[in-house]
Amino acid sequence: MLAVFTVASLATFKYLPDLLAIRALGVLMMFLARHVLDAGYTHLPYSLLAASVSYGLLVLFGLWWASSPPAFARQCDWILAATFRHRLLGALLAGLGVACVYQALHLA
Repeated sequence: MLAVFTVASLATFKYLPDLLAIRALGVLMMFLARHVLDAGYTHLPYSLLAASVSYGLLVLFGLWWASSPPAFARQCDWILAATFRHRLLGALLAGLGVACVYQALHLA
């Protein structure tokens, strides 16, 4: 399913000019949120990071971008307008990734 949505997203991004790939990205993020929550099920308190990432980032932005693709384009333009903002966002996402990997290794 993930591969189908990825290929569909890339194809619509290339061949359709009306930002349908962003809608597919939003749907993909909501599917991913479900798997993140399932992975952390019954692992409290360690699953709180997974739940907050799932609801706070994946579902919120997935719904927002799926309902309004121009919002995604405006956010990207705003972030890329200043070097500080895209470096800060990159650092925050890298830190979140490290925290999720640490949590996953801690559960094992």
